[in-house]
Amino acid sequence: MEEVLARIASEPTAVTLRVPASLKLTVPLSLLGFAATLSAVNFLYHLPRAERAAEEESRKRLAQEMRRLQRTLEYLQGGSHQPCQARRPAG
Repeated sequence: MEEVLARIASEPTAVTLRVPASLKLTVPLSLLGFAATLSAVNFLYHLPRAERAAEEESRKRLAQEMRRLQRTLEYLQGGSHQPCQARRPAG
């Protein structure tokens, strides 16, 4: 008896689970449907929001760059309006 128990304990046994054929079809189809639903939600809801956020960010960066360029232009124009005796033509 001990020999049989020792042999059973030393031999690996393969455990097989029998899955009904209907589950082999319905589970992958359910997962596919869930993935398709998530993709549709992403496409219809999240994608437009992300595009609007990216557009808003680019508008902010453009406005910031325009303000920087306007300050630079004002600085350069301000330098030419300062009175300078050496620049006046003799006359």
